[in-house]
Amino acid sequence: MAKIINIGVLDVRDVANELAQQITKIENVGLIIENEDSQVLLKNCKRTNIGATMKVPKDVKVKFIIQNGEIKLDKDFLEGLLDPIILLVNGGLIIENDIDINLFDEKIYSILVNGELICSKNLSGIIQSKGTVNGETLRYNNGYKYIEGNIKLTNRFLKGLKPNSKLAFEQLVVIEDIDIKLLEERIANIQVLEKLILVDELEDNISQYIDEYYSVDK
Repeated sequence: MAKIINIGVLDVRDVANELAQQITKIENVGLIIENEDSQVLLKNCKRTNIGATMKVPKDVKVKFIIQNGEIKLDKDFLEGLLDPIILLVNGGLIIENDIDINLFDEKIYSILVNGELICSKNLSGIIQSKGTVNGETLRYNNGYKYIEGNIKLTNRFLKGLKPNSKLAFEQLVVIEDIDIKLLEERIANIQVLEKLILVDELEDNISQYIDEYYSVDK
């Protein structure tokens, strides 16, 4: 009799009948990939502490990417993949705004996130249809550039932007005097996903650029 223990991803789709009869227990596995045949062959096998199971047809060719910690996906990353992937993330996942829904659908077979997911609104539906997110999901506006962390808006920051930028901030701090002409040139819209810290004297100049300003946590 045999046990399978302490494995990140276990693909049992090709398990032989003779081997399946010898396996009595599968324990401490992050993800089990199986199909209808393997489910029948391993029906008497005891399973303990399994993170998730995923049913994938035997003839589907996929690769696995496992990330412990934060990972960012952009267009270049996905276009560099030769086969669709099953993405397992134990940490944060940030999906950049240069990924369109067709590219995501082509390259991501399934997805499992244990942690925070940050993505554009137009991708949130397909992400949910392809897997599971165990954690908070932050959705930024389509066409906006997401900027992570606690960011202070200064003239120096503005000078580094392209004209008419649309930006989504996790947290934004505005406590220094801003060159209004520079602000008008570089900023078209601002979205604040979590918290805005703003001094009263700057409110009139800044609030007009912030989407849904009065509903933002300030």
